[in-house]
Amino acid sequence: MIIKIKRSMLCYFLLAVSFIYAQTDNNENNHTLRIEIPEVALINVQSSSNTSIKFGGGSVVEAGQALKIDETDNSIWINYSSIVGTQSDPSRNVTIQVSEGTIPNGLDLFVKAEKDSGYGGGKMGKPVSKMQLLTSTPLDIVTKIGSAYTGVGPNKGHNIAYTLKLKEEAGSYAQLNFDETTTLVINYTLSDN
Repeated sequence: MIIKIKRSMLCYFLLAVSFIYAQTDNNENNHTLRIEIPEVALINVQSSSNTSIKFGGGSVVEAGQALKIDETDNSIWINYSSIVGTQSDPSRNVTIQVSEGTIPNGLDLFVKAEKDSGYGGGKMGKPVSKMQLLTSTPLDIVTKIGSAYTGVGPNKGHNIAYTLKLKEEAGSYAQLNFDETTTLVINYTLSDN
């Protein structure tokens, strides 16, 4: 009789465990959820007044004086939005170049980017610290941009300063020619490293 009770209890115990297991199995389910982060690489040029800059408003007021050519304009701001990949494209650069037109003989046009103004977030780019001679060859002006955004509009992002000067080499003043008045197109590119 004790053996029958032990067998019955064992059967009841096994039945209870299988019932509990069956209940747990029927009360759970799952599905997958995929999260995708898009690649983003956008750049824009902003200004509080006008994105068209004019140099050359100087004049000579007395015979024997030289035309002073040393003008700076810092009305341009670049805004960008960037999401990079840690393996495929770990950072981006902003390059600048003259894409149309030619800088008149005797003159140099320089460019310099300033530190981000702080209205955005993320891993902001680092400006190249020195003033650079602007030509038709692309120049890095902001490097090491990660996943970041600058904010939208003037006074957000990186301020860009252009400086027009007479070349320092001898004979530069003699190369000045008012028939060489020109319009330049300046191109900014946000590109992967």
